[in-house]
Amino acid sequence: MPRAHANGIDLEWEEFGNADDPPLLLIMGLGGQMIVWDEEFCALVASHGFRVIRFDNRDVGLSTKIEGGPEPDLLAAFTGDTSSASYTLDDMADDAAGLLDATGIAAAHVVGASMGGMIAQTLAIRHPDKVQTLTSIMSTTGALDVGQPDPAAIPLLLKPPPLDRAGYIEHSVDSSRVLTSPGFRSTRRALASARPGLSTGASTPPAWDDSCWRSWPRATAHPRYARFTCPPSSSTVRATRSSRRAGGRRRPRPCPAPACS
Repeated sequence: MPRAHANGIDLEWEEFGNADDPPLLLIMGLGGQMIVWDEEFCALVASHGFRVIRFDNRDVGLSTKIEGGPEPDLLAAFTGDTSSASYTLDDMADDAAGLLDATGIAAAHVVGASMGGMIAQTLAIRHPDKVQTLTSIMSTTGALDVGQPDPAAIPLLLKPPPLDRAGYIEHSVDSSRVLTSPGFRSTRRALASARPGLSTGASTPPAWDDSCWRSWPRATAHPRYARFTCPPSSSTVRATRSSRRAGGRRRPRPCPAPACS
């Protein structure tokens, strides 16, 4: 797979479809490698006339790991103190913008899932000229009164994954069973067969902590919706446990841009 230098780091990425088709950037969520965007799904979207690009966020998969940062303070982050962050959602949005630049793409349709939806929203705010349309899936604004995970899912979200390959795949399968919608439940065998491509140690414990608590800071995209200039879309699958439906409903409402009316 190709690697791009973007925003001072290296990002592993892959594309599907015709390079002349409209680009569509997929941004994965918490601790997820780009291959969580299933290859069959990517090929299907590409068959509808899109140049589909998926990539590993920083600290995940084969992209640059951030070393030597402070120890993340989860409790402080819940109160809005992000001073222990090695990087923020703004940095991750700038990574995505840099990837578009590195691949020669002026603007793209952007689709983000879970924390990837938060990155996508931040990308649309910080780099509105690079986002043609925005789709935020099972995500939220970061506001504490909406879109919080099911309490049963929080321990799983905070738990560092094993570093050995077999343990990581098992952890990934268990995570999928807890976090996915009951309406789209996959069998354990199907999930296990889809996971062998995961990199060993795809998200090490320090990186997992950094990515994890950054999903809940009080300094969020919500007050900055006025800067949206692209047509937004928001989708939350029924009964998804990683983000309640209120987070998906909240996203368009504070946005005063004409496309939201």
